[in-house]
Amino acid sequence: MQAENNSQTLSDFPTAGLFSESKSASAGGLVDLGKDLLNSIPNRVVLAVVVIGVVAELIALSQMEQPLMHNGWRVALLAPMFIAWFWLTIGLFLHKASAKLLLVKKQGVSATSVFYFTGFFAAFVMFVGAYATSWGLFLKTSRFANWEVLRFSIQNVGELVKYVTAAEPTHLIYGAIVMVVGSAGLWLLLKPFSKVAHPVAECPLPLNRLWFLMTTLTLASLALVQHDSSVVHAQRNLIALKHGLNPTVTLVGTAVESLRLAPIDQVFADPDQELQALSTKWSPALGEGYKASDLPSIIMIQVESLRSDVVYAEHQGREVMPHLNKLAKKSLVWKNAYAQSTHSDYADPCIVSSLYPLRTRTHHYYGLDDPWPKQLSYDCLKQLGYSTATISSQNEMWGRMEHFLVSPNLDFFYHPERAENATFAEASEQDPGFYLHLESGALKAGKFPDRHTADVAIDWIKRTSKSDKPFLLNMNLQSSHFPYIIPAEASKPFQPCDLPSDASFAWYDPSHTETVRNAYYNALHEIDSQLGRLLTTLEESDQLENTIIVVLGENGESFHENNQVCHANKPYDSSTHIAAVMYGPKWLDAREEAYPLEHVDILPTLFRRIGLEPHPNFQGIDALASDRPQWKDRFLYFHTLSPLSATDGLQWAGRWKYMWDCRTQEGELYDLHNDPTEQNNLAAQHPQLAQSLHDQLGKWRSRQLAWYHFPSLYQQYYPPKPPTSGDELPDHVEDFISSESADGNLE
Repeated sequence: MQAENNSQTLSDFPTAGLFSESKSASAGGLVDLGKDLLNSIPNRVVLAVVVIGVVAELIALSQMEQPLMHNGWRVALLAPMFIAWFWLTIGLFLHKASAKLLLVKKQGVSATSVFYFTGFFAAFVMFVGAYATSWGLFLKTSRFANWEVLRFSIQNVGELVKYVTAAEPTHLIYGAIVMVVGSAGLWLLLKPFSKVAHPVAECPLPLNRLWFLMTTLTLASLALVQHDSSVVHAQRNLIALKHGLNPTVTLVGTAVESLRLAPIDQVFADPDQELQALSTKWSPALGEGYKASDLPSIIMIQVESLRSDVVYAEHQGREVMPHLNKLAKKSLVWKNAYAQSTHSDYADPCIVSSLYPLRTRTHHYYGLDDPWPKQLSYDCLKQLGYSTATISSQNEMWGRMEHFLVSPNLDFFYHPERAENATFAEASEQDPGFYLHLESGALKAGKFPDRHTADVAIDWIKRTSKSDKPFLLNMNLQSSHFPYIIPAEASKPFQPCDLPSDASFAWYDPSHTETVRNAYYNALHEIDSQLGRLLTTLEESDQLENTIIVVLGENGESFHENNQVCHANKPYDSSTHIAAVMYGPKWLDAREEAYPLEHVDILPTLFRRIGLEPHPNFQGIDALASDRPQWKDRFLYFHTLSPLSATDGLQWAGRWKYMWDCRTQEGELYDLHNDPTEQNNLAAQHPQLAQSLHDQLGKWRSRQLAWYHFPSLYQQYYPPKPPTSGDELPDHVEDFISSESADGNLE
């Protein structure tokens, strides 16, 4: 077609009827439809660009460590649909823009033509450069450049050029080549891009109609992803798509998110002074006076919803957990131990990593491609020759925790999603979140009965004990998760315990509280039986005295305290104040300890007891150290982000509790000494104290978000230590602290 036809654009195509009444309607076959689709492309050059772009991106996406298409059929449908739509849009744009540019060129050199050509090519070069850079980042990190990366690059363009020139000059050269070749190619292809290969009458499916059809199909595919019956599954897939589908999706998605959410500031004025460099190496060497032959085996038993008041508890005339009580009398029992969160997917990883759960402003689902450094308990102890295992009743794919927990230093990883031919605990509709995950296929399995988990653990201990190596065993027991399902043959000493049919994880009538509590105690009694079996195994093999055993709650459980039931809600004490028992007569004194302890402190405290320095990637402290923070400087931090709650909190000096609801933008302040059940919100009565604690909580939150957000931080430094210094609080606020007694406990 001649140059005068170049100005004919898609808006000139007829719009009546999706298909013309020519050969598509008469042939009615797939071959003819395929020909019609090909004929809808303006010319073969545009078609080649579209096809090459689609094929190249699909191949590149398939090279991910965790391919995007493996996230279920909804994502597998949407991803290629979007990529086809995206490149069809690029083809449409190139066709129309080329026609416009040639029309301007035909009018001769003028200010208008110079403006059009300069602006177009400048925009094109920037787009190609940014697009290629984002793909380069993706191929290295499995994540495209987001809005913050673009904003940071613009603000620091001079420093980045210096860095790339000095450190990665080849990348600078490759980028320049891509932009030059792309620009030259566009100039040479302006005329071919602009041509219309077929007369309008012979185009049965004009490009504009094909584009609208593809847009409709892509939006329909997106709706399928968003309306997955599993909310968590849907959110996880949307996050995966936002960060791993296409550079433009990531840029636009994160830009929109940054407008909707509060911006994340780089709050570290001098990271070299405020953070520890990753170049600081950790040594697994034992301290003076410690010998490798004396290293203990370690068993960490996380118990679902194990409240602090369960230790030594009696109900209806008998002990709820007699084996735990017997162990506790010979152990260090923490009276003020706290979970970092009220829900498992945020609380559990803290225990094995000593990392706070706050990573992002929206709910974070762990991925194999998470870029942040971590050092789990078994990553450290494996270097000392430990055999390592995680054996869990919980499906560790809940919240994608498996992706966080998996490690080449974990010898044996056993949980329901990985097991075959095992008997699973029944999933109940009374726990709708977990039930919907199973029904939708987001999870392949429910939970193990804790007897099965104990069987596997005992067998592993027996096999491992044949060697001379110490072992690290992480266990997770789940019977005490609502609706407290235990085997039919299990003992149920606390009656009545049959839950009403309308009771659910989210709510049940207050009149049923004691019945629900009985079911909870029966579940703990069953867990205690498995603990007894484990202790018997260690005793019979003469390993008990050379083993450190830690039994602790992964979160608490509410029984209508603060108008809440179960957990995963606001971090009131009923949901965060947990049992923590540490047995190890050679390493730990048998006593009660009132000093506040949180999940992230478990590893640093244990490491010091066996002669190891805590890893610099740990955020917790050795809570038994002689130089531990004074009570007035001691802060515990909490973070929840679930369908029921989006709340951050802190506890100060073992007494004052402050919480900030991120959804309602309201704060709550409680005096735990005089109001341990948190009934009286004192925020209005003590506004200065509330504001000071709010500021302290905000400082912790901003430091967490900044480190996880900016690659320049997490690629060079270990995560920040939490704010602990009471000196940062105004002087008058310290008047709210009770004085310390001689033994160090607050009065």
